[in-house]
Amino acid sequence: MLIKNILWSLFITGLCVGVHYILTRWVTRRLQCATLRKPRAGLLCSLLLLAHLLECGVYATFYYIHHCFSSFYDSLYFSITSFATVGYGDLLLPRFWEISGSLEGMTGALLTGWSVALLVAVVVLESGEKQR
Repeated sequence: MLIKNILWSLFITGLCVGVHYILTRWVTRRLQCATLRKPRAGLLCSLLLLAHLLECGVYATFYYIHHCFSSFYDSLYFSITSFATVGYGDLLLPRFWEISGSLEGMTGALLTGWSVALLVAVVVLESGEKQR
């Protein structure tokens, strides 16, 4: 049972990493367009937040399909707090799926770091353009 849990969790994590990769590549290409030159950092923040919300939605759908919570709202709420590593503790996964919640927190930290790195790169690029 533990192996099944870990394999499901890795599958969902892989989906989220794939979504993040595709969206960050798409956003990066769009930000290079002449029509989207300014203000790139603000647009990027908005798009990255939407990407993270979509990734939380992937986890929430997984939790809801596996009957971890009685409503999709609760699944999404739990997913967002876990992904952001806040984890209030007011909602808990069933014992069998607890490892999935922990892995979601690790995935959230990883993808948030990736987003921050991309945002820093854009801000540095914009500062260099202003100095020219």
